[in-house]
Amino acid sequence: VSIVNCIFDVVGVEDDDNVVISLFESDNVSIDNNIIKLEVETNETYKNFALYAADSDNLNISGNTIAALLPARSINWITGDVYSQGVFLNDCDNAVLTNNTVAVKSNGQISEYDTIYALHIVGDDATVIGNTIGVLEAPYGYALVIQGNNFNITENMIAAGENGSYACAIEVDGPSNGVIDNNQMETRGVSSYGIYTANWNGD
Repeated sequence: VSIVNCIFDVVGVEDDDNVVISLFESDNVSIDNNIIKLEVETNETYKNFALYAADSDNLNISGNTIAALLPARSINWITGDVYSQGVFLNDCDNAVLTNNTVAVKSNGQISEYDTIYALHIVGDDATVIGNTIGVLEAPYGYALVIQGNNFNITENMIAAGENGSYACAIEVDGPSNGVIDNNQMETRGVSSYGIYTANWNGD
């Protein structure tokens, strides 16, 4: 499947999950040169993603502009669910993301620990090159969160600016290994991290 040169302008519903593009067990999908906009105000803890993929390998995501205005919500630490994310690639190996702009902004919160991830990748052999990734105005704002082996994060502009209590440009969750090279990172928050590594599941 190729999704190319499309414009998505989606206003979500309040009382359900909202996703602009969903991929399930879909290998070798190309998503290129699209404009993807999502604006949503949800009650309680519904999931909101501009792009979600699960168990989908060899994704090629290039040249897209992805803009999301989402409510920040607390992470469910029992299930690990993060409710508000710009792009979430869940158990997706060999994903390639090049020359995209991913900009996510919070438009509301319930508690001081409410969180947004702009780009979240779980999977091996991810390549993230030449992207602009940012998150704004969440109490806890993460620009890029990655977990997997042999990742390559190169020549990106990554910003977690003007967030509340916590701002993180790149979080690496264990078990992982990879290279972070020649990126520009900016963070602003009461607690502020350029790169943070966490061993929730291993070193």
